[in-house]
Amino acid sequence: MTSDVTVLCDHGRHGRPCAKMAGGNGRTERKHHMNRIVRDNRQQPIAHIRDAGNTVQIFDRTGGKLLGYYAKAVNATYEASGRLIGQGDQLLRLVR
Repeated sequence: MTSDVTVLCDHGRHGRPCAKMAGGNGRTERKHHMNRIVRDNRQQPIAHIRDAGNTVQIFDRTGGKLLGYYAKAVNATYEASGRLIGQGDQLLRLVR
């Protein structure tokens, strides 16, 4: 697991990060865009985050394998298998 993560928004600004909000464990996250790329401190992609309406989903570095999701209605984060991770948006805990 990395100690420093940057979340880039996928909105056509040539890979530049937009304004960030501090998260736990030295991580950063921006919550208003639909598709985001999570990068490590070497700027290598480590995950993709997608807003899917009632849920926010996190995928592996290729964007193909679902790692888990945050259910907005119940304010809880789950692994892809359905196991509860915790209350609130804790998607970055699922990145290995």
